[in-house]
Amino acid sequence: MINIFDIKKALDSNKEVNLYTVNELKENRYELYFVLDKVETARLVNVITYHITVYKKYGEELGSYSYELNSASSLDELNKSIEVALSRSEFSKNKLFDLPEPSKEYLKLQSNIENEPLEDIAFKVSKAIFKADTLKDGWINSTEIFVNKNYNHFISSKGVDVNYVSCGLFIELIPTFKGKKEEVELYFSSRTDNVDYDLITNDIKDILFQAKERGEAVAIPEELKNANVIFRNSSVSQILSYLPRELNYSGQLRQTSKHKVGDNMDCHLTITMEPVLSGSALSCVIDNYGTPLKSIKIIEDGKAVNLYGEYVEGKLLGVDNPTGSIPNFKVSSKEEYSYSELTKEPYLEIYSFSALQLDRFTGFFGGEVRLGMYFDGKKVTPVSGFSVAGNIFTDLNKMKFSKEHISINGYSGPKYFLCPMTVTK
Repeated sequence: MINIFDIKKALDSNKEVNLYTVNELKENRYELYFVLDKVETARLVNVITYHITVYKKYGEELGSYSYELNSASSLDELNKSIEVALSRSEFSKNKLFDLPEPSKEYLKLQSNIENEPLEDIAFKVSKAIFKADTLKDGWINSTEIFVNKNYNHFISSKGVDVNYVSCGLFIELIPTFKGKKEEVELYFSSRTDNVDYDLITNDIKDILFQAKERGEAVAIPEELKNANVIFRNSSVSQILSYLPRELNYSGQLRQTSKHKVGDNMDCHLTITMEPVLSGSALSCVIDNYGTPLKSIKIIEDGKAVNLYGEYVEGKLLGVDNPTGSIPNFKVSSKEEYSYSELTKEPYLEIYSFSALQLDRFTGFFGGEVRLGMYFDGKKVTPVSGFSVAGNIFTDLNKMKFSKEHISINGYSGPKYFLCPMTVTK
């Protein structure tokens, strides 16, 4: 058995190791597996793993190698792993850089999962899920619930020594509906760092509704060639993620970004990169290099004002104090509209894609639609079997964003946006 202090001692005593980082993860996880609404398996998992990165100087270059060990490893296995890492570091080199110094300012993660037994939370989540299972001819085939409470300890050769607790909830389930034409099976998953039981129930109601409507969906009208298309939930975050990627160190370094600081992004959005965001399982206080993470505004009312990104890529760009890899982004629009305002005129709301596409080089976004709701001005009809297409370069300034906001998958911002788009069968 080894611990983080054994690893530190072994790394410090090896003269070939010039720099290192170690991240200890003590994971406590309660798992529930359901078949229909009956518990099939319940178990508690406790695992300790160490993510180690070793750096070695090669003249004016710094080689690195990352790997994992578990706590059951012996001291002999630990020392052998360091020697292997040193030999393999030769194959991954960058210009010389130093790791971040210790800081007095580290953010804190907050979660309502932290102070309650994981088992209790897991069963409360299951009740919230099955509370939504009320559709006639609809049901939930299988469900998996994981509740995590993780103890993290990060150290580096520069003296960084940070302890923090991170929590998470993962839900995965298969909703089914037996329609008049066919039986429809969908897939639903979600990750969060805070538990909102009412939100869980509403999300499951929504996915069951989608299964029902999918089974009754018809083809779009032949004459519909263009429409006001409404995107919702995760589709909004996926499309808007184009903007943060444009201002990441990586794109600037490789010259694949079309924008730089000072450019007009052709929108009225303000975007802030956030290390800690309520509802995001991606939140963290420190990156893999030991950089203390902080909020940074990258777009203000459509103008690019800052870059952000991975510590090493920032150093290679010549940035004195790189931001580190900030996982979340928060969006607000100068002009926002209520959902009722967005849906006054005929619209086509997209509930699910076969695969939503966004090509940051051509600007294309869209894809084949599995389920949409078409409002012709009089009635709403479920539709399927068509595609929508737009271009982020020309359509960004045409988008209307909702006053209703959502926090999902590392994104916080408008829940909906409307954009005129081409529709094809």
